[in-house]
Amino acid sequence: IAQRQFTLNGVNWYEIGVRAVIGNYDMYQVYYLGDNGVLDAHIYARGLQCNVNHLHYPNWRVDFDLDGPANDRI
Repeated sequence: IAQRQFTLNGVNWYEIGVRAVIGNYDMYQVYYLGDNGVLDAHIYARGLQCNVNHLHYPNWRVDFDLDGPANDRI
């Protein structure tokens, strides 16, 4: 797990990320939270080179507990 704070174009950002190695893939999934209310997410990957044309579709689930923890699911 990695975390850092930085300023870019006058916006203060908090970064929290997780690195995972799965087989030949080396991935870094990261969330950027700006003090202007922006939430940004990315996945960076390297490793396995595939000669087949394919796409990866990352999906994120964010639970802000607006109704409380009663509806939490694991």
